[in-house]
Amino acid sequence: MHKTVLLNEAIDNLNIKEDGIYVDATLGFGGHSGLILKRIKRGFLFAFDQDEMAIEYSNKKLSEIGNNYEIIKSNFVNLKEELNKRKPVFIEMGLQTSHDSTASFLNRAYPTETFTKTCHALAEAGIRVTAHIILGLPGETLDMELDTIRYLNTLPVSGIKISMLYVLKNTVLASYYEQHPFHILTMEEYINHLIICLSQLRKDIVIERMTGDGPKDLLIVPKWIGHKRLVLNTIHKEMKQRNFTQGGSLCQKNL
Repeated sequence: MHKTVLLNEAIDNLNIKEDGIYVDATLGFGGHSGLILKRIKRGFLFAFDQDEMAIEYSNKKLSEIGNNYEIIKSNFVNLKEELNKRKPVFIEMGLQTSHDSTASFLNRAYPTETFTKTCHALAEAGIRVTAHIILGLPGETLDMELDTIRYLNTLPVSGIKISMLYVLKNTVLASYYEQHPFHILTMEEYINHLIICLSQLRKDIVIERMTGDGPKDLLIVPKWIGHKRLVLNTIHKEMKQRNFTQGGSLCQKNL
């Protein structure tokens, strides 16, 4: 039988939270899983293994500690798929823009092609994807923002979170803004851009957020995002007045 080495050291470094959810990808004879289970009184443990003898032995051992665990008879390479069957998994990815030139300025650190491939890979694994985008990025026009929406429409994306660009103190963007001031959308401009973009967004993509707000003590611009209730109420009022429909492709002249 394999003897676990550095057992306590390994578990201590995990900084276990008693209400956390943990995965042991190689259950074996339950050395790590047993110690994890002792520390998660209100949490849950998933453990993977294919060996029937190891599973039988470990199940008896773990059952003497608690019942807040499940042993999954599968190879750990199937981890994402198996966990998604039991506890739906979703991933939020920061696209911000489909334009690599803007992304490079933002130091996004990966090309848009990588986002495309990752979306498809996650979809094949049955994992839901929510994309984050930002309106009002330096140098971007409404047409460029619509390019990002049209790009997302081609991908297996389930949700979208949209935020206004804001500048916070003590950031690289703050230094750039101080040296090279660029246009920051007014609330009226942002709402106009938002509604036009959403009117071209695929109807099955869930809108999970329509605005964002940074810490008030760090916020430089725009100050209006600090009034979230006002912003959301104005968005809803404007949508009603324009007879807004997600994916309705409203005519530019009516917007």
